[in-house]
Amino acid sequence: MIAPFSTLEPLAYLVENGEYSQRFDWVYLALGAVTALVSHQRQRRSFYYAGLLNTAVALYLIALHREWFDDAFWGVALVVGGLVVLAAGFLLDARERRRAS
Repeated sequence: MIAPFSTLEPLAYLVENGEYSQRFDWVYLALGAVTALVSHQRQRRSFYYAGLLNTAVALYLIALHREWFDDAFWGVALVVGGLVVLAAGFLLDARERRRAS
């Protein structure tokens, strides 16, 4: 359970401080998403949650560093996009559970 956090958190620390290139923001986002996708296929629930959590944190930090929250459009777009992805995840999970039953 600790492994995905221990691999992603040092990168999260670099991104959060903002002392390095903003490219690290996108690398952190990509690694969080890849962790979630790969762990879902491998059915490792704790890794999946770690990937989702780190993806959400990466999106927040990207918006914060680029000052997208100052513009209402970007804040609304991120919230709506997050809700769409959340709804899609619930629908896919429900479909997968029905198929398994």
